[in-house]
Amino acid sequence: MKPLDLHDLLAQKLEAFTSFLSATMSFQELSESENDLKGIESLLKTRQDSIETIDGIDKLINSIVKGSPDFVSTLPGEEKKRIKAITEKLDDTASKAAQANRACIKMLRFKNDHIKKQLLKTRHMQHGIQGYARKGHKMHDPRFLDIRL
Repeated sequence: MKPLDLHDLLAQKLEAFTSFLSATMSFQELSESENDLKGIESLLKTRQDSIETIDGIDKLINSIVKGSPDFVSTLPGEEKKRIKAITEKLDDTASKAAQANRACIKMLRFKNDHIKKQLLKTRHMQHGIQGYARKGHKMHDPRFLDIRL
């Protein structure tokens, strides 16, 4: 494989990480403010597509490195610098994406717990109302009628 191919793969990976980071940040902002399910679904799809792209590129890069572990060290100085520069950008973007993803997961867990508590509270209220309503009368007795005995 040519050094240019490796550089192109790394550039594609950087683009996928940038897309993932952008979708994660937008997802976090959207989740905090609104309940726009179509927007959330679209962002989740973008994130998943980015993850699949990154995995595919990683497999290609691993096949290059597996065949020749010191491939990068055999490159001319200029190519080595270009690959090192894009690798540093990748590391920075990947760490930002991981941090944003952790924050997003934390927020979603909090929302999930909050929704569970609300559902349990509603269920308890429903049981309370049903128990109270049954005590006053039987189902076959007429209500609010003037009955003479």
